[in-house]
Amino acid sequence: MFNQAESFPTLQVLLYQGLKKITVVEMLKTIGQDIGPSTRWTIRQDLARHSVKTLTSANAKEITAEGVIIDREGNEILIRGNTVVIATGTRAVNDLYERLKERVPEIFLIGDAKAPRKALEAVAEGLAVGRTV
Repeated sequence: MFNQAESFPTLQVLLYQGLKKITVVEMLKTIGQDIGPSTRWTIRQDLARHSVKTLTSANAKEITAEGVIIDREGNEILIRGNTVVIATGTRAVNDLYERLKERVPEIFLIGDAKAPRKALEAVAEGLAVGRTV
């Protein structure tokens, strides 16, 4: 009988590390500064378990056919890769609020439309507004 199954250690590597090497480029000095402290450690632990490389104090400068060129502490570094995911932050988008505020008797601007923040803050704002109506 021919056994084609992967060994358990190989399956664990594939489960936790996957088939791609992942690098997170972070502008800030540490990963997850905008995440609450009670969950930050679990996310950082997951990154380590999944063998995700993190580069802090780094800025993406250019995406090329070979990967991403970053600037880290004055040094240009090419991170080779064939897939790039960009997360550039958020900004408030409240055009609808601006167009409606003079037309309706009561309107509230809350959440990320007011200012980008954490989900918990937006939920608290929604609850506060909900109590007033």
